[in-house]
Amino acid sequence: MAAERGLPNFKETVAALEQYEAPKNIELFTAHNVLSEREMRARIHVHFHHYSSTVRIEGEVALQLAKTAVLPAAIKHQQQCAKSINVS
Repeated sequence: MAAERGLPNFKETVAALEQYEAPKNIELFTAHNVLSEREMRARIHVHFHHYSSTVRIEGEVALQLAKTAVLPAAIKHQQQCAKSINVS
């Protein structure tokens, strides 16, 4: 949909966030007195920090979930399978 209108469509967050730093975008914001270049750079920093913090937290949660739910359930299932084998 974005491509049909000639707009960029970035598949990765980092690639999209990097567009804030494009000189044409900084020029656009500064030319219309929306944000200064310093404010733009600060905003970019905040966005990258927020994104990296979110990714870190999601990774930690996934690891904790694997340790506390997935692995114990897999071990229990493996034990049940092992007990069900009838060795003669």
